[in-house]
Amino acid sequence: VGFIPSLKYVDYSNNDLTGTLPQTLGRFGLMTKIEYISAANNQFEGPIVTLGYPETTRHIDVSNNKNLEGGFPSFLLEYKALEYLDLSNTDFKGQLPQNIGDLKSLLYFGAKDSGLSGAIPSSLGNLGQVTQVDISKNALSGSIPPALGMMNSLRVFQANSNVLTGSIPSEFSSLKNLESLNLEGNKLIGQVPGGVCDLGLKTMGVDCTVQCGCCDGECNK
Repeated sequence: VGFIPSLKYVDYSNNDLTGTLPQTLGRFGLMTKIEYISAANNQFEGPIVTLGYPETTRHIDVSNNKNLEGGFPSFLLEYKALEYLDLSNTDFKGQLPQNIGDLKSLLYFGAKDSGLSGAIPSSLGNLGQVTQVDISKNALSGSIPPALGMMNSLRVFQANSNVLTGSIPSEFSSLKNLESLNLEGNKLIGQVPGGVCDLGLKTMGVDCTVQCGCCDGECNK
């Protein structure tokens, strides 16, 4: 497959495929026009050495491959056209790269339950076009960077079920397009900033350790 130069769309999803992802799906092949790659819901394993092409690939989904490992695929940071990246339900482990904010074309970033640890990079706030970020069910720690308040297009932010500490940054009040915020299952304290309450979110989840004057129902204990 990787030796078809004109190929733009590859979808391996929802099968029972095993082994490592073919390196011919990346720079070791001839697919310099490839735009879309999905290998989701399989049993691929090992690290991802290469996948897609930096100048053309817009969509990469390798979610739900629990044996994929080896850390965040750093080569993806060169993919300036990338709009959709889903690494959820894998075993990559390690930290998010400090320069993840270089992927300025991203509209969706998913890394739920992928073994991530360490701090959330401040550069994530540089993703001004991203509408949805899901980094839930990991071991992310430290405080929530105030710089995330610069994600002007953000509609959904899910960072629940981590070990984040500190308080919710007041800068989140600037997220005028935000509709859903889930920070349950962390170690946050303080209170939900009044400006966040004024956003009129459709859903908001926080723990009982965070005072919330605009939350509906019971807090997460």
